[in-house]
Amino acid sequence: MLVDEATKFIREKWIEFNDSRRLNFRDYVKLDTWRAISGQLEYTGVYVIFEGDKAIYVGSAGGGKHPLKYRIGDLFGYSPGSKSNPYYHPLTRKLTKKTGAKDPEQALDEVRNFYLESCSFKVVKTDTIDQARMLEHVFIILLGHPKYNA
Repeated sequence: MLVDEATKFIREKWIEFNDSRRLNFRDYVKLDTWRAISGQLEYTGVYVIFEGDKAIYVGSAGGGKHPLKYRIGDLFGYSPGSKSNPYYHPLTRKLTKKTGAKDPEQALDEVRNFYLESCSFKVVKTDTIDQARMLEHVFIILLGHPKYNA
């Protein structure tokens, strides 16, 4: 991708992002199993999570067989058998530490509730994971380095 093409791509995707609507996690995650709902977000792209009106995290997904739907589902995931890293998503890992709960499942319940009650997200579709990763880095800069991307 040449510089002019990259600049045009970024500009178009930034406009698309700003014009897109916020999505509610309840519409994309099964609340009984905490897994992603099939048939939605089945593509590569970048996502931005908001707390109220403030962007708090930017990520990308779509490498291999892991489209956006799985990455959004990862926010709610937990593997109690893993002692070093029981949470599937780095944002969830950071937020569970902030809860102060000693029990990992209680901490995860608090974070899940936070996502469902206080957060929304936007997605921008891309053709490749390289495009998504590039946009992830650009959006982090353009959104003023959201606090959980540090």
